[in-house]
Amino acid sequence: MPVPDVQESLRLLREIGSPPTAPFHEEGPRAAIERELERIGVEFRRDSWGNVLASHLRGDDARPVALVAHMDHPAFDVVETRGTTARAKVRGGLFRETFRPPVPILICRDDGDTIPAKGSDLTYEIELENYSIGHLGLEADRPLRVGDWGILDLPPFEHAGDDVRMRAADDLAGCALMLSVLAALTSDPRPHELHAVFTRAEEPGLFGARLIADERALPPDTIVVSIETSRELPGAVHARGPVIRVGDFHHTFDDVAESYLRVAAERIAPLPTQRMLMYGGTCEGSAFIDAGYATTAIAMPLRNYHNAGRDGAAPEIISLSDFRSAAALLHETVIAAAEDAVEAYRVTTGPVSEEIKKLLR
Repeated sequence: MPVPDVQESLRLLREIGSPPTAPFHEEGPRAAIERELERIGVEFRRDSWGNVLASHLRGDDARPVALVAHMDHPAFDVVETRGTTARAKVRGGLFRETFRPPVPILICRDDGDTIPAKGSDLTYEIELENYSIGHLGLEADRPLRVGDWGILDLPPFEHAGDDVRMRAADDLAGCALMLSVLAALTSDPRPHELHAVFTRAEEPGLFGARLIADERALPPDTIVVSIETSRELPGAVHARGPVIRVGDFHHTFDDVAESYLRVAAERIAPLPTQRMLMYGGTCEGSAFIDAGYATTAIAMPLRNYHNAGRDGAAPEIISLSDFRSAAALLHETVIAAAEDAVEAYRVTTGPVSEEIKKLLR
């Protein structure tokens, strides 16, 4: 069973999850992802929008599977400044619970410079096109300038027992998960075709995924699997296995695509999996299903979703065992799609036998 090593899983989560990231400022995790792809010998390219597309193929005529996860996380863009005082636009869906002042903010610059700051005075001004909940006042240790961007100043990575605490598990843990699957497939002799798509600017509007879907950057018969860390819900519980995601807030997904996840769940048993429609938000699967791709999804249940802790801003928490089981699930999903495998148990439909028809007459 292709379950990744504990220490290797932690290394990947630390390497990919530690760099600061924000919508339109994904350079840190993207560089870490590309270093890892080079290390494991997987070919990749950047598209014209800065998304990263990697692929690994073995054999012929395998139905392609694309795993999709995003490289950004809710953050802040500085839009007005007066010395050390500034006003920042919130990019993505942060919650009121996160903004119990003073909120620790780390201002970032593209040259790598960082400036500690405090955030307060959240003003709600909803913007839908490039999603924002409003503006946050900032007071920094040094003068700020328009074009600076900020993140919640939280520990980037911590590990205790089965809990992995990350500043941006959503969705850098998903990116690390795809790298784990790619690495495992490089030594799997079974035929397969996997595309791993690392997208930009998901939080303000699924922009990277929408561009890839609209441009038909994947083969038309691709099974798309959106990967998220999504808020824990009844029926989608932390540390009880990855969730086969029937749908999101806006869509139900494709049954045939999902069937390969169900085959994989049978194959990796007794590793636990869960299954439900996760209504807590919209995932990148929606961009691909709207573009006509056969689409399904998985999620790792997440605590402190979008850093909304009980007492203010807090790291997001995933389960290490969920991460490792999710890697095994996705690995076998890729193989199941290549084999066009069928579930061991499925309700029989289709033509009704003559014997049953006689009983009905």
